[in-house]
Amino acid sequence: MAQLNGIPLITKGRIGDYSIYLRDNKLIVRSRYNESHGRRQLSERQLRQCTRMGNAVALWRAFPEEYRPAFQHRRSGVSNYNMFVTHAMQAHPIYLSRPMTQRNACVVSDVMVSQGSLTEIVVEHDGTAPTTNIWLGGLTIGNGTTIRQLAKAIVDNNLDYRPGDHLLYYRCEQQWSQPIDMPVVKICCQRVVLDLADDRTVNEVVGDSIGFAQRGGLLAAVQEVEGGMAWVHTRNSEETLLLSTQRLVCNNPLIANYGSDEAYEAACDSYRRTVARTGI
Repeated sequence: MAQLNGIPLITKGRIGDYSIYLRDNKLIVRSRYNESHGRRQLSERQLRQCTRMGNAVALWRAFPEEYRPAFQHRRSGVSNYNMFVTHAMQAHPIYLSRPMTQRNACVVSDVMVSQGSLTEIVVEHDGTAPTTNIWLGGLTIGNGTTIRQLAKAIVDNNLDYRPGDHLLYYRCEQQWSQPIDMPVVKICCQRVVLDLADDRTVNEVVGDSIGFAQRGGLLAAVQEVEGGMAWVHTRNSEETLLLSTQRLVCNNPLIANYGSDEAYEAACDSYRRTVARTGI
């Protein structure tokens, strides 16, 4: 290293807010940050990503670990988490400020909860609540209805279903946390195995789930919820878990609130202020 009057001459590196390097044998010293703004600035693309990423991550964390979204067609080294976040970033945008992200605030939106080769369950609203296209024939689900009866009705009346298949129901409730004064999400999941030998009642298996009712001859939800719901058809095979491709069907006024241009600008401002203050 060169010496200047006995003092080591730094030719590359950083001192405080300055970067030092050699160019064409000249020593260049420059500020690490844009002086007109004091700190670096986030690009529009970065702002779009960071204001949306927090909601995707918080939604993933809200799912019970054993029922987290799964994706059948994943490249080697790509996790279900990676796939979920990627798809969530393509769903209806939800913009959260940095403080909201730090406190795990969350808004239910139409995210994909599964992707695979089984036929999609079509879900429509019949005026009461979401209803699937799973035909139950003449079965009426009541307190005494068994899993055996439900499984037989589904297998006999729907070509895509086999004994041993599973139906997974997601109920995502939008809530408001008073302690942090921010939106949060509670997710409940129930799984029914289409077992033709299971004489337990449906109520015994799914408890207070609202996702296993019958209306108009179809499998339906008992009532609407503020949030979202989905039914996923799964099948265990020797090679992998087969899945239907499903999104949350949402009834959530907060989607409009946190997906607006105003919400985006407010979220961006929070990140700009943080970057201006800390540089990160």
